[in-house]
Amino acid sequence: ATCESVPAVIPGLGPTSGTIGLDVELDAFLPAHAEHLRACGVEPVLSLVSTGNPHLVLWASDLDGIALHTVGPRLEHHPWFPERINAHFVCVEAPDRVSMLTWERGSGPTMACGTGASAVCFAGAREGRTNAAITARLPGGLLDLTYDAKREHVSMRGPAVEVYNGE
Repeated sequence: ATCESVPAVIPGLGPTSGTIGLDVELDAFLPAHAEHLRACGVEPVLSLVSTGNPHLVLWASDLDGIALHTVGPRLEHHPWFPERINAHFVCVEAPDRVSMLTWERGSGPTMACGTGASAVCFAGAREGRTNAAITARLPGGLLDLTYDAKREHVSMRGPAVEVYNGE
């Protein structure tokens, strides 16, 4: 996981700026949805993480209220992210446990996203919101993740389940 390789053009963010824990004005970022996001406890802070593909991590206190089908496409196609982005809303339930919702670029809402959960683990540990080892609860199940700060590496364990077979 890294921060440097997320394609983003964010006002006020220079090429040497970090991409973890960025303060943003919700009214400037998503003006049509800022009130809804505030009502769901979405913090005016974002993190950008690459796990081979770009991820946006937003922290919230009420995932049940997130209108993912409405906000997700706006985030995926936001002008700040010229190559589009995967978006994750995350609620920290305890230092070692999070719940998350994912809008995957090109796919929409997903039941599970391993690269996204890895991005959440990385961002949570780097921001000091979570322990380095967490369990992420996604709609499709649980994933155990561990961030190794020395190697800047996230490892993941969880079930793999076949959900479709076709030709």
